[in-house]
Amino acid sequence: MDHPNKTINLSKTNKNQKNTNRSKTGLDYTFTSDRVPKAFVELACYFIPEAMQIEEFWRMTAIAAYKHNCEQNLNVVLDTAIHAFKQLIRKMKTCTIARPIAYFYGILTRKFEEQVFTVHETERKNGSQSSNLYVFNRFPKPRLAALAVILLKVEREMPLPQYSA
Repeated sequence: MDHPNKTINLSKTNKNQKNTNRSKTGLDYTFTSDRVPKAFVELACYFIPEAMQIEEFWRMTAIAAYKHNCEQNLNVVLDTAIHAFKQLIRKMKTCTIARPIAYFYGILTRKFEEQVFTVHETERKNGSQSSNLYVFNRFPKPRLAALAVILLKVEREMPLPQYSA
């Protein structure tokens, strides 16, 4: 027979006595979600043992890829994420980083921006006329769009020689 908790002050009665010990225990990397590619988990598990942190790093990768319109090509996103994570680990080993996830996101953003410029250069060298529209559609940030406009103006004023293969 359960007797109610006796107290003189009713506001101090603890009616909700739930076991909250579940949230205090962390899960290791084997419990990582299926949304995170295995190659990324295998690399990250050596440095970050908890599943939630690995998923957070992959979530930052997905956000950066979405902002740069690269989320359709999973191989490029995975290669960029692995390369950025290796750079992060190198930086963490050499000096102190206050917010590693923010640093990782910055590396990802730079890498995706470099890929956009590489794609534009490849299309320009191949003689694609639609590359100018491609550049304007791919830049989400105003400073990058302004940089693309400057590059196009310079290209129109002083055309670069075409290379033949």
